[in-house]
Amino acid sequence: MTWAKTMVLPVPVGWTMSVERAACHASKVRGLTGPERTTLYRLAVETGLRASELGSLTPASFDLTDLGQATVTVEAACSKHRREDVLPLRPDMARTMAEFIAGRQRDEVLFRMPDKPAAMLRKDLEAGGIPYRDASDRVADFHALRHTFITRLPELGTKAAAEESIRATGTDETNAAP
Repeated sequence: MTWAKTMVLPVPVGWTMSVERAACHASKVRGLTGPERTTLYRLAVETGLRASELGSLTPASFDLTDLGQATVTVEAACSKHRREDVLPLRPDMARTMAEFIAGRQRDEVLFRMPDKPAAMLRKDLEAGGIPYRDASDRVADFHALRHTFITRLPELGTKAAAEESIRATGTDETNAAP
């Protein structure tokens, strides 16, 4: 998949509200409930983690001791480039994750990712009235969540966030984004 064929999703307002509303009111899709998918999509857009990395997360992956300094850690064995990645979480996402993981075992996998996460996302996009393919023939697949995060880095704020994202990719793929 090339960046030119991956859509930047219109977040946070349009995409988030439509897809989250659709996901929350829908039954299980590919084994995940609506609230699980909503949390998964938000976490993907806010961290840039890949589907396989998201599928490796457990409550132990999160340091939520101080919600203002919260982090999520992807273990080296689950990271695409085989290095441990520690990524910051915004306070509102940290609160969401604290609620989401409350009462779960520390080693319980949080998101049982389907073989084809794009098919799950596509179903929620359709329910939210968002086209999978736009007029420029770009697709809103699961990788579009990561692309959206990387594209939004300047609006999210800091140089440190951009540097953290680049370290987490293990490549210069951010330079290829439009």
